[in-house]
Amino acid sequence: MSGLVARNDQGVPALHGVDLAVGAGEVLGVAGVAGNGQVELAEVLAGVRPVHAGNVAVDGADLAGLPTRQWLDTGVAYVPEDRHRDGILGAASVTDNLLLGSQRDKAHRRGGLIQWRRVREHAVATIDRYTIKTPGPDAPAGNLSGGNIQRLILARAFDREPSVLVLQNPTRGLDLRSARFVYERVQEARDRGCAVVLISEDLDELSLLADRMVVLYSGRIVGERRRGDYDAYALGRLMAGVQETA
Repeated sequence: MSGLVARNDQGVPALHGVDLAVGAGEVLGVAGVAGNGQVELAEVLAGVRPVHAGNVAVDGADLAGLPTRQWLDTGVAYVPEDRHRDGILGAASVTDNLLLGSQRDKAHRRGGLIQWRRVREHAVATIDRYTIKTPGPDAPAGNLSGGNIQRLILARAFDREPSVLVLQNPTRGLDLRSARFVYERVQEARDRGCAVVLISEDLDELSLLADRMVVLYSGRIVGERRRGDYDAYALGRLMAGVQETA
């Protein structure tokens, strides 16, 4: 990402020339107080919010301005902050929600038609693998608990073996067991070479998972730290807009 400028839902600039890079097998943490451009950053990186200026490149290919489908095909996966509003179709079944984003994949189609028996079998296997507690694959996704909705969203993201994973506050509102499950999946993604961008307001979470951390304030990157140099007091000052001095 280079020189990134993006607007919020009211059309006001929310990101101002942001430069970020994350490597394969790295977790980049983005710290900040809510309302400083985190939502816009996550959505731009996931290809669901337009870029006003700058570029977002994966393996050298600029994806800015391209349809969301091409972001998915390039290997970008997204775990949004609001799992109910942005993560699932509440009235649709667990099976349908697991299929979202991959309904055009050849693995699920024959002769241009979705093979629903195969899709359902895959959903049953995924439910078991991710221990999603549900009455069955045909149950409405909106009836699941928050932790199980998050497992569903993670299962859908990881099923495509993404090369880039963007997560925003992925454990907000979850119990300790569900949060630990999320942490393990993030670490597994990093270990298999995925580039992970973890946007979170929880410094403990970032300190646990991030190999490198940047601070976002008023739509700008105002500081960077590497593992071994995480100081909660210094990071807190940056998050409050107190600039570093030489």
